[in-house]
Amino acid sequence: MDTKAKLMSALLKPNARYKFRDLKEITGASNRKLNQLFQEIRREGVKLVFGRFDRMYYISRIPTPYSDYFDMTWLPLRGKLGLISDTHLCSVAERLDLLEAAYDDFVKQGITTVIHAGDIMDGWDVFKGHIQSVKVVGGTKQAVYCIENYPQRKGIKTYFIGGNHDLRSCEKTGIDQCSLVVNGFDFEGKHYPGRTDLVYLGQYSRTLLFPGDVTVQVIHPRGANPYAKSYAQQKRAREMRSETRPNMQISGHMHVFTWIVEDITHMLALPGFQDETEFFVRLGYPRNIGYCIVDYSIERRKFNRIRVECIDSV
Repeated sequence: MDTKAKLMSALLKPNARYKFRDLKEITGASNRKLNQLFQEIRREGVKLVFGRFDRMYYISRIPTPYSDYFDMTWLPLRGKLGLISDTHLCSVAERLDLLEAAYDDFVKQGITTVIHAGDIMDGWDVFKGHIQSVKVVGGTKQAVYCIENYPQRKGIKTYFIGGNHDLRSCEKTGIDQCSLVVNGFDFEGKHYPGRTDLVYLGQYSRTLLFPGDVTVQVIHPRGANPYAKSYAQQKRAREMRSETRPNMQISGHMHVFTWIVEDITHMLALPGFQDETEFFVRLGYPRNIGYCIVDYSIERRKFNRIRVECIDSV
Protein backbone atom coordinates (compact mmCIF):
# COMPACT_ATOMS: atom_id res chain seq x y z
CA MET A 1 0.00 0.00 0.00
CA ASP A 2 1.47 3.37 -1.01
CA THR A 3 1.67 6.42 1.28
CA LYS A 4 -1.47 8.09 -0.05
CA ALA A 5 -3.51 4.89 0.26
CA LYS A 6 -2.34 4.47 3.87
CA LEU A 7 -3.42 8.03 4.64
CA MET A 8 -6.88 7.60 3.12
CA SER A 9 -7.36 4.20 4.74
CA ALA A 10 -6.74 5.74 8.15
CA LEU A 11 -8.88 8.84 7.59
CA LEU A 12 -11.85 6.90 6.23
CA LYS A 13 -12.28 4.82 9.37
CA PRO A 14 -15.51 5.71 11.25
CA ASN A 15 -15.08 8.72 13.58
CA ALA A 16 -11.34 8.78 12.90
CA ARG A 17 -9.37 11.79 14.20
CA TYR A 18 -5.57 12.00 14.21
CA LYS A 19 -2.79 14.25 15.38
CA PHE A 20 -0.26 15.19 12.72
CA ARG A 21 2.35 12.99 14.39
CA ASP A 22 -0.06 10.02 14.33
CA LEU A 23 -0.53 10.37 10.56
CA LYS A 24 3.22 10.60 10.10
CA GLU A 25 3.63 7.31 11.96
CA ILE A 26 0.82 5.60 10.04
CA THR A 27 2.07 6.67 6.61
CA GLY A 28 5.82 6.82 7.23
CA ALA A 29 5.85 10.17 5.43
CA SER A 30 8.01 13.20 6.21
CA ASN A 31 6.44 16.49 7.34
CA ARG A 32 6.79 17.92 3.85
CA LYS A 33 5.40 14.83 2.12
CA LEU A 34 2.41 14.63 4.46
CA ASN A 35 1.54 18.28 3.86
CA GLN A 36 1.77 17.66 0.11
CA LEU A 37 -0.63 14.72 0.48
CA PHE A 38 -3.07 16.93 2.40
CA GLN A 39 -3.06 19.41 -0.50
CA GLU A 40 -3.45 16.63 -3.07
CA ILE A 41 -6.47 14.93 -1.48
CA ARG A 42 -8.18 18.27 -0.82
CA ARG A 43 -7.83 19.16 -4.49
CA GLU A 44 -9.49 15.85 -5.28
CA GLY A 45 -12.52 16.93 -3.23
CA VAL A 46 -11.77 15.32 0.13
CA LYS A 47 -13.00 17.61 2.94
CA LEU A 48 -10.02 17.22 5.24
CA VAL A 49 -10.45 19.44 8.30
CA PHE A 50 -7.91 20.53 10.91
CA GLY A 51 -9.73 20.90 14.24
CA ARG A 52 -8.60 24.01 16.12
CA PHE A 53 -9.73 22.76 19.50
CA ASP A 54 -8.03 19.36 19.67
CA ARG A 55 -5.56 19.97 16.79
CA MET A 56 -6.65 16.78 15.03
CA TYR A 57 -7.32 15.95 11.39
CA TYR A 58 -10.54 14.35 10.21
CA ILE A 59 -12.76 14.08 7.14
CA SER A 60 -15.92 16.19 7.30
CA ARG A 61 -19.12 14.34 6.39
CA ILE A 62 -21.11 17.56 5.93
CA PRO A 63 -22.24 17.50 2.27
CA THR A 64 -22.74 21.23 1.65
CA PRO A 65 -20.70 23.83 -0.27
CA TYR A 66 -20.62 26.02 2.85
CA SER A 67 -18.18 23.63 4.52
CA ASP A 68 -15.73 23.81 1.60
CA TYR A 69 -12.48 25.71 1.77
CA PHE A 70 -11.13 27.62 -1.21
CA ASP A 71 -7.62 26.25 -1.75
CA MET A 72 -4.84 28.84 -1.50
CA THR A 73 -2.19 26.50 -0.12
CA TRP A 74 0.05 27.53 -3.04
CA LEU A 75 0.75 30.81 -1.23
CA PRO A 76 4.19 31.11 0.39
CA LEU A 77 4.61 30.59 4.14
CA ARG A 78 5.89 34.15 4.28
CA GLY A 79 4.52 36.88 2.09
CA LYS A 80 2.38 39.95 1.53
CA LEU A 81 -1.29 40.32 0.66
CA GLY A 82 -3.25 43.31 -0.56
CA LEU A 83 -6.66 43.82 1.07
CA ILE A 84 -9.43 45.83 -0.61
CA SER A 85 -13.15 46.27 0.01
CA ASP A 86 -16.24 48.24 -0.97
CA THR A 87 -15.01 49.69 -4.24
CA HIS A 88 -18.62 50.36 -5.36
CA LEU A 89 -17.94 50.68 -9.08
CA CYS A 90 -20.81 52.40 -10.90
CA SER A 91 -21.55 54.67 -7.94
CA VAL A 92 -21.42 58.40 -8.61
CA ALA A 93 -19.07 58.41 -5.60
CA GLU A 94 -16.66 55.73 -6.88
CA ARG A 95 -12.96 56.57 -6.55
CA LEU A 96 -11.33 54.72 -9.43
CA ASP A 97 -8.42 57.16 -9.26
CA LEU A 98 -7.55 56.05 -5.73
CA LEU A 99 -8.20 52.40 -6.57
CA GLU A 100 -5.79 52.59 -9.52
CA ALA A 101 -3.19 54.14 -7.20
CA ALA A 102 -3.67 51.26 -4.74
CA TYR A 103 -2.94 48.71 -7.46
CA ASP A 104 0.11 50.71 -8.52
CA ASP A 105 1.31 50.40 -4.92
CA PHE A 106 0.67 46.64 -4.94
CA VAL A 107 2.90 46.36 -8.02
CA LYS A 108 5.58 48.44 -6.32
CA GLN A 109 5.39 46.25 -3.19
CA GLY A 110 5.65 43.02 -5.21
CA ILE A 111 2.15 41.89 -4.18
CA THR A 112 0.51 39.40 -6.55
CA THR A 113 -2.51 38.33 -4.45
CA VAL A 114 -5.29 40.75 -3.50
CA ILE A 115 -8.36 39.84 -1.43
CA HIS A 116 -11.54 41.89 -1.86
CA ALA A 117 -14.22 41.71 0.87
CA GLY A 118 -17.27 42.54 -1.23
CA ASP A 119 -19.29 45.28 -2.93
CA ILE A 120 -16.98 45.41 -5.92
CA MET A 121 -19.94 47.11 -7.68
CA ASP A 122 -22.58 49.47 -6.31
CA GLY A 123 -25.64 47.53 -7.46
CA TRP A 124 -28.91 49.38 -7.91
CA ASP A 125 -32.05 50.02 -5.91
CA VAL A 126 -30.34 48.81 -2.72
CA PHE A 127 -32.07 51.44 -0.57
CA LYS A 128 -34.74 54.06 -1.14
CA GLY A 129 -33.45 56.66 -3.59
CA HIS A 130 -30.28 54.67 -4.35
CA ILE A 131 -31.03 54.49 -8.07
CA GLN A 132 -30.36 58.25 -8.26
CA SER A 133 -26.80 57.69 -6.98
CA VAL A 134 -25.62 55.22 -9.62
CA LYS A 135 -24.34 56.09 -13.07
CA VAL A 136 -24.98 52.62 -14.54
CA VAL A 137 -28.35 50.94 -13.91
CA GLY A 138 -28.91 47.17 -14.18
CA GLY A 139 -26.84 44.14 -13.20
CA THR A 140 -25.65 43.28 -16.71
CA LYS A 141 -24.61 46.85 -17.53
CA GLN A 142 -22.76 47.12 -14.22
CA ALA A 143 -20.93 43.88 -15.02
CA VAL A 144 -19.84 45.40 -18.35
CA TYR A 145 -18.60 48.50 -16.52
CA CYS A 146 -16.67 46.40 -13.99
CA ILE A 147 -15.04 44.30 -16.73
CA GLU A 148 -13.93 47.43 -18.55
CA ASN A 149 -12.89 49.58 -15.59
CA TYR A 150 -11.73 47.54 -12.58
CA PRO A 151 -7.92 47.94 -12.31
CA GLN A 152 -5.86 45.29 -14.05
CA ARG A 153 -2.15 44.72 -13.47
CA LYS A 154 0.05 42.01 -14.96
CA GLY A 155 0.77 39.26 -12.44
CA ILE A 156 -1.90 40.33 -9.90
CA LYS A 157 -5.03 38.29 -9.16
CA THR A 158 -7.89 39.62 -7.08
CA TYR A 159 -10.02 37.14 -5.13
CA PHE A 160 -13.40 38.63 -4.20
CA ILE A 161 -16.74 37.85 -2.62
CA GLY A 162 -20.07 39.46 -3.46
CA GLY A 163 -21.55 41.99 -1.02
CA ASN A 164 -25.08 43.23 -0.40
CA HIS A 165 -24.80 45.86 -3.16
CA ASP A 166 -23.40 43.39 -5.70
CA LEU A 167 -26.08 40.84 -4.99
CA ARG A 168 -29.16 43.06 -4.97
CA SER A 169 -29.69 42.27 -8.66
CA CYS A 170 -29.40 38.54 -7.88
CA GLU A 171 -32.17 38.92 -5.29
CA LYS A 172 -34.36 40.67 -7.86
CA THR A 173 -33.64 38.67 -11.03
CA GLY A 174 -31.61 35.59 -10.07
CA ILE A 175 -28.64 36.88 -12.11
CA ASP A 176 -25.41 37.19 -10.13
CA GLN A 177 -23.54 40.10 -11.73
CA CYS A 178 -20.30 39.07 -9.98
CA SER A 179 -20.46 35.76 -11.82
CA LEU A 180 -20.95 37.62 -15.11
CA VAL A 181 -17.77 39.61 -14.48
CA VAL A 182 -15.58 36.49 -14.29
CA ASN A 183 -17.41 34.16 -16.68
CA GLY A 184 -18.25 36.58 -19.47
CA PHE A 185 -21.50 36.92 -21.42
CA ASP A 186 -23.16 38.22 -24.57
CA PHE A 187 -25.00 41.53 -24.33
CA GLU A 188 -26.59 43.76 -26.98
CA GLY A 189 -24.88 41.92 -29.83
CA LYS A 190 -21.40 41.97 -28.27
CA HIS A 191 -19.41 39.33 -26.39
CA TYR A 192 -17.72 40.40 -23.16
CA PRO A 193 -15.06 37.88 -22.09
CA GLY A 194 -14.72 37.40 -18.33
CA ARG A 195 -11.84 38.88 -16.39
CA THR A 196 -9.29 36.12 -15.81
CA ASP A 197 -7.45 38.21 -13.21
CA LEU A 198 -10.57 38.30 -11.01
CA VAL A 199 -11.59 35.17 -9.08
CA TYR A 200 -15.12 35.03 -7.66
CA LEU A 201 -15.17 33.23 -4.31
CA GLY A 202 -18.95 33.31 -3.85
CA GLN A 203 -21.74 35.28 -2.22
CA TYR A 204 -21.19 37.08 1.10
CA SER A 205 -18.47 34.84 2.59
CA ARG A 206 -15.85 32.17 1.91
CA THR A 207 -13.15 30.48 3.96
CA LEU A 208 -9.72 30.29 2.36
CA LEU A 209 -7.23 27.54 3.15
CA PHE A 210 -3.69 28.87 3.43
CA PRO A 211 -0.55 26.71 3.74
CA GLY A 212 0.00 25.00 7.08
CA ASP A 213 -3.77 24.49 7.61
CA VAL A 214 -4.21 28.18 8.40
CA THR A 215 -7.70 29.45 7.50
CA VAL A 216 -8.86 32.94 6.54
CA GLN A 217 -12.54 33.84 6.39
CA VAL A 218 -13.60 36.65 4.05
CA ILE A 219 -17.03 38.04 4.91
CA HIS A 220 -19.37 40.87 3.96
CA PRO A 221 -21.58 41.05 7.06
CA ARG A 222 -24.98 42.63 7.56
CA GLY A 223 -25.92 45.52 9.79
CA ALA A 224 -25.28 49.20 10.33
CA ASN A 225 -22.25 50.77 11.96
CA PRO A 226 -22.25 49.86 15.69
CA TYR A 227 -21.80 52.29 18.56
CA ALA A 228 -18.20 51.10 18.96
CA LYS A 229 -16.05 50.33 15.91
CA SER A 230 -15.02 46.84 16.96
CA TYR A 231 -18.34 45.74 18.47
CA ALA A 232 -19.54 43.81 15.40
CA GLN A 233 -16.21 41.98 15.19
CA GLN A 234 -16.29 41.11 18.88
CA LYS A 235 -19.84 39.80 18.57
CA ARG A 236 -18.93 37.60 15.59
CA ALA A 237 -15.86 36.33 17.44
CA ARG A 238 -17.98 35.42 20.46
CA GLU A 239 -20.23 33.24 18.30
CA MET A 240 -17.39 31.33 16.59
CA ARG A 241 -16.98 27.64 17.32
CA SER A 242 -13.60 26.78 18.81
CA GLU A 243 -13.26 23.83 16.43
CA THR A 244 -13.61 25.86 13.23
CA ARG A 245 -12.46 29.32 14.31
CA PRO A 246 -10.42 30.91 11.48
CA ASN A 247 -6.94 32.28 12.04
CA MET A 248 -8.06 35.51 10.39
CA GLN A 249 -11.35 37.12 9.45
CA ILE A 250 -11.37 39.86 6.79
CA SER A 251 -14.60 41.85 6.64
CA GLY A 252 -16.02 44.63 4.51
CA HIS A 253 -19.31 46.58 4.54
CA MET A 254 -18.57 49.13 7.30
CA HIS A 255 -16.02 51.23 5.35
CA VAL A 256 -14.02 51.66 8.58
CA PHE A 257 -10.65 50.12 9.49
CA THR A 258 -10.29 48.18 12.73
CA TRP A 259 -7.96 45.38 13.76
CA ILE A 260 -8.54 43.32 16.88
CA VAL A 261 -7.36 39.88 18.00
CA GLU A 262 -9.88 37.55 19.64
CA ASP A 263 -8.47 34.21 20.83
CA ILE A 264 -6.41 33.02 17.81
CA THR A 265 -8.35 35.12 15.29
CA HIS A 266 -6.99 38.33 13.77
CA MET A 267 -10.08 40.28 12.78
CA LEU A 268 -9.59 42.96 10.15
CA ALA A 269 -12.39 45.29 9.07
CA LEU A 270 -11.42 47.16 5.92
CA PRO A 271 -11.90 50.72 4.68
CA GLY A 272 -13.66 51.31 1.36
CA PHE A 273 -13.19 53.23 -1.89
CA GLN A 274 -16.27 55.40 -2.01
CA ASP A 275 -16.59 59.09 -1.28
CA GLU A 276 -18.96 60.21 1.44
CA THR A 277 -22.40 60.07 -0.13
CA GLU A 278 -25.49 61.82 1.18
CA PHE A 279 -26.60 58.44 2.54
CA PHE A 280 -23.54 58.29 4.81
CA VAL A 281 -23.86 61.93 5.85
CA ARG A 282 -27.54 61.65 6.81
CA LEU A 283 -26.97 58.51 8.88
CA GLY A 284 -23.85 59.96 10.50
CA TYR A 285 -21.71 56.95 9.64
CA PRO A 286 -17.91 57.26 9.89
CA ARG A 287 -15.85 56.23 6.87
CA ASN A 288 -12.28 55.56 5.83
CA ILE A 289 -11.01 55.47 2.24
CA GLY A 290 -7.99 53.27 1.69
CA TYR A 291 -6.61 49.74 1.66
CA CYS A 292 -4.41 47.40 3.69
CA ILE A 293 -1.22 45.46 3.17
CA VAL A 294 -0.65 42.41 5.37
CA ASP A 295 2.86 41.10 5.89
CA TYR A 296 2.51 37.59 7.35
CA SER A 297 4.48 34.53 8.37
CA ILE A 298 3.04 31.05 9.04
CA GLU A 299 4.60 28.53 11.43
CA ARG A 300 3.15 25.59 13.36
CA ARG A 301 -0.29 25.94 11.83
CA LYS A 302 -0.83 29.56 12.80
CA PHE A 303 0.18 33.09 11.90
CA ASN A 304 3.26 33.56 14.04
CA ARG A 305 3.81 37.08 12.70
CA ILE A 306 1.32 39.60 11.34
CA ARG A 307 2.02 43.20 10.37
CA VAL A 308 -0.90 45.21 9.04
CA GLU A 309 -0.42 48.53 7.29
CA CYS A 310 -3.53 50.58 6.58
CA ILE A 311 -2.93 53.14 3.84
CA ASP A 312 -5.18 56.19 4.00
CA SER A 313 -5.86 57.20 0.40
CA VAL A 314 -7.19 60.70 1.08
